[in-house]
Amino acid sequence: KLIAKQSIFFSSKALKYAPLGKKLLQSSNRIQNITSSEHHPIKPINKKLSSYFKDPVFGIDMYQKLKESYITFNIHIGAAKTSSCNMRMFEATGAGTCLLTDSKQKLPSIFTPGKEVVVYENKEDCIEKVKWLIDHPDERDQIANRGQQKTLDQHTIYDRSELLNKIIKQSIR
Repeated sequence: KLIAKQSIFFSSKALKYAPLGKKLLQSSNRIQNITSSEHHPIKPINKKLSSYFKDPVFGIDMYQKLKESYITFNIHIGAAKTSSCNMRMFEATGAGTCLLTDSKQKLPSIFTPGKEVVVYENKEDCIEKVKWLIDHPDERDQIANRGQQKTLDQHTIYDRSELLNKIIKQSIR
């Protein structure tokens, strides 16, 4: 039941950016009720943190939030294993924020750690890197700029489509 409410809540937040989705949301009082902030399905574990929780943002608003951020935190799900390639990495670097991501064996094939993104090994290392990035804004901005340039030069949807096309053609042969 909780997962269903979460799905409706977050899906509706994304739908409001689509013309037909906006009309659908406005047509149902029940959906409007479930999607109001007071019915947010995720409750913070620690009540002291609740004031820091914000509603999710999507589309242009999400990219604007990323752009306004000094640091964007990223962690891969367990299924990623040694791979390092989720959307947040490209969203953050493409928007021009400094990406702080967990260390993965295959990360150097996408970004240069310490030059285009910042990598942490564990919780303590992550906290240390956040403090360093806050205390060194010039270096943080340089890393963010290099990460953005790498994404815009090599990791666009066009680049990914070309790579996928190449893989498909090779597997057909």
